[in-house]
Amino acid sequence: MRKKRDEERSPEETAQEHLELGKFYFLNQRFDEAIEQLKKAASFDDRNADIYFSLGVVYVAINQIPNAKESFEKALEIRPGMKSAQEHLDKLIGV
Repeated sequence: MRKKRDEERSPEETAQEHLELGKFYFLNQRFDEAIEQLKKAASFDDRNADIYFSLGVVYVAINQIPNAKESFEKALEIRPGMKSAQEHLDKLIGV
């Protein structure tokens, strides 16, 4: 099966590819590249809570707490019941 060309993919599919790349870079401690890919993912699908959650995790790893807090809050705005985002946010604000 051939890979779809960029113009044939939906924005959500493209966002998912960037999300997966961001996670890969994070796991390999390539944090700047992870952030770059996750921001690209958000530019294709800004209603995907998983993207903002992942951004928050990367920001925590590099001690950018205000950015992490903002990312977790955005994830919760999109998906109010997102337990993982709420737990991470609670840790950051000392709940």
